[in-house]
Formats: sequence, C-alpha cells, structure tokens
Amino acid sequence: MKLFIIAVALFAVVASEVQQDFFCSRDSDCDENACCTKVGICSDYVEEGGLCTIRSKLACGCRPGLDCVRSSFITKRCVDNNPGSGGF
Repeated sequence: MKLFIIAVALFAVVASEVQQDFFCSRDSDCDENACCTKVGICSDYVEEGGLCTIRSKLACGCRPGLDCVRSSFITKRCVDNNPGSGGF
C-alpha cells in the first residue's frame, strides 16, 4: 500500500511538470525551442530543412533566424537566409 501511494505521488509530480511544459498563455511559458500556439499549447519550432508549409500557419513555424521558403510546387522548408552564418 505504501508503494502504491508513493507511485501515485510520483505520477502526480511528473504529470504536473508535463502539463506545465505543454499548456501555455505566452511564448515565455514554453521551452526556448518552442512557442505558444493560438490554442494555448507549446509547439516546437521547425528546424533548418524541416517542412514548414502547414506548421507556419497552425503552429510556430521556423525557429528564429530561419525563413519559410518555397522549395517545390507545394512544399516550403525552413532555410537560413543569413549569409555568413557558418555555411561554406
């Protein structure tokens, strides 16, 4: 019985941490690699080379410093358009 109570308490602590990182009201409530969406859920930014066609409209889109650029007829990808940022 004691083990069960300890397990439930541990689960409650972990669940509250996950909920704190999942729901938000502003960008500062989320991790540094995420933003707060319009529905109040933390969502990760799209990394360089990732598809951003839909995520730029519904979620965070590209991480800061990247632009969502058309890569084909339908798709867009996150691209670093900052010359001299490390690419050869």
